[in-house]
Amino acid sequence: MKILLFFIGLLLFSTVNAAPIGVCHSGSWYSPDRVGEGISLEVLEDQVVLYFYTYRDGDKDWYIMQGARTTTSAVSLEIFATEFEAKEPFTVDVYDVGDAVVEIIDDNTLSFEFVHTLDIQLPGTFPFCLADRCTGVHEYIRLTSIVDCEAP
Repeated sequence: MKILLFFIGLLLFSTVNAAPIGVCHSGSWYSPDRVGEGISLEVLEDQVVLYFYTYRDGDKDWYIMQGARTTTSAVSLEIFATEFEAKEPFTVDVYDVGDAVVEIIDDNTLSFEFVHTLDIQLPGTFPFCLADRCTGVHEYIRLTSIVDCEAP
């Protein structure tokens, strides 16, 4: 419950001067301080999808996040992790493992905050936490070109 209230508060009190999240914020984002890690953000008409990727000991660690697009600069997302077996029959298991907020700071900077509410580990896998941490706040800068953006 505390986590939910935190994210609701963050959305309600997000930066007033920042533009609403829009299609122009779609693209790749990275941090020079976090080599091998970044996010791809897709802002659609009514949805936001975020792909977080990092590497741990040479193994990929990727997560998919999804949430409803808002008219503010911040969007609350659900974090999903997947496990699959590449043998017959091919199966994919999807786990809802936490919550995140992406907030547009300006045209070239965004904040990404995450909290894992489920930390499980399947045999032979890593625990489902982002880059070995179950909570965190990272700032990313735009990697792709800026496109024109209109408010939703």
